[in-house]
Amino acid sequence: MIIMAKYYFDIETYGPNISPSPFTDKIITIQYQLLDDTTGRPTGELVILKEWESSEKEILLKFLPMLKKWEFIMVGNNLGYERRFLIEKARQINWPNLNEYSLNYEFPAIDLQSLFVILNEGKFKGSGMHNFTEKKMDGSRIKGWYENKDFAKIEEYVKDEAAGFIKLYSELSEKLPQLFPRKDSKVEE
Repeated sequence: MIIMAKYYFDIETYGPNISPSPFTDKIITIQYQLLDDTTGRPTGELVILKEWESSEKEILLKFLPMLKKWEFIMVGNNLGYERRFLIEKARQINWPNLNEYSLNYEFPAIDLQSLFVILNEGKFKGSGMHNFTEKKMDGSRIKGWYENKDFAKIEEYVKDEAAGFIKLYSELSEKLPQLFPRKDSKVEE
């Protein structure tokens, strides 16, 4: 029996370029937290796998076994970014059975990125998650913190981001079904 479980999911990356790339940058954190299927509230602790405590490969090897088809439903923002990194990094460490097709079509996800654009009156500019949640800042400071080995600030940022996202997601999980109740699936002839 497949147990479909929703997890808040995100990664943080570090690299030399302004535009992140899974070919030149590395994953420095992988974070996930089990969420209640109906309410969206956390039911488990936030897990933060940290590259600086071991290596990028080690945190990938800890996380990738959790990805089971239809059993790890990613819930997050801009998940295309995370998926691109996971696909390339899995390839780099020769992790089997994780490719673009499998991750995009066999692993369901709930991505709020489009919702943030709608909340921003249809505009992409200004539709960052930090503009709609209690998250205190965007991730632009992570590069400096990583270079200065200020890992506590990265962890604080990750926790703040997770809390802000999950709070909004649980509110949406509660309120949206009331705003848009399900219609009866019968079609009148």
